[in-house]
Amino acid sequence: KHRPQIRYRQRELQRPDSAALLSELVHSTRIKYEMGDYADFTQRLFRFQEGCFRHLAEQMGLRYDRGDERHAHMDWVRDVAGLTDFLADYTAPTGRAYGRIDLEGRPLNRVSLGAIVDFFVQRGDPWVELGDPVEKLHRLSAVAELRNKGVAGHGFQGIGREDLEDAFGEDPDAIVPLLEDIYAAIFHTQLGRTPYQAVNVLIRDLLSR
Repeated sequence: KHRPQIRYRQRELQRPDSAALLSELVHSTRIKYEMGDYADFTQRLFRFQEGCFRHLAEQMGLRYDRGDERHAHMDWVRDVAGLTDFLADYTAPTGRAYGRIDLEGRPLNRVSLGAIVDFFVQRGDPWVELGDPVEKLHRLSAVAELRNKGVAGHGFQGIGREDLEDAFGEDPDAIVPLLEDIYAAIFHTQLGRTPYQAVNVLIRDLLSR
C-alpha cells in the first residue's frame, strides 16, 4: 500500500522544477523560523529571493552563455532594447542605488537577476502584472542580507529576532506569509501542504509495521 506514495515522492525528486523546489524551500524556511534558527532562516530567504528572480528572468527570456547558468549570454543582453542602459544605472524598487550592474564576465547573482526582472516589469505588458510580487521580493533584501553576518555567510555574528525586525521593518512573523503570497502570485497556485509532514507520516507508518 505504500508503493504508490514512495513512487510519487521518487518522481518528485527525479523531475524537480522551480515551482517544486521553491515550494519546498518555503516550507523548510518556516521550519527554521519556528525553531529560532535565524542564521539558516536568512540563508533560505536569500536562496528564495534569488531562485524567484532567476525563475522570472528565465520566463522573460534570459539566455545563458553556452548553457552555463552562472553567466548571461551577452549577445542576448545587448539584443534586448534598453536593457544595457537600464543596467548601467540601476536603482531597486526599495530605493537602494546599485549603480552599474556589469554582466560581462561576471556571474549572475541575486541583485543582477532582480535588475533584469525589474527591467521587464517596468517595460510593461505582459510582465506588468508581476509588479506587486516583484516589489515584495525586494522587501526581503535587507533580511536576506543578514545571512552575511552569520556562519552561513561571511561572518561569525549571531542573528536574533531583533535583527530580523530591524531589517524587515515590522513583526518578523509576517515574513513567511509574505513568501507564501509571493509564491502564489508567481506560480498562480497556493503553496500546498508541506512534504516533510507527509514523508514523516509515511516513515512512521513503515517503522510501525
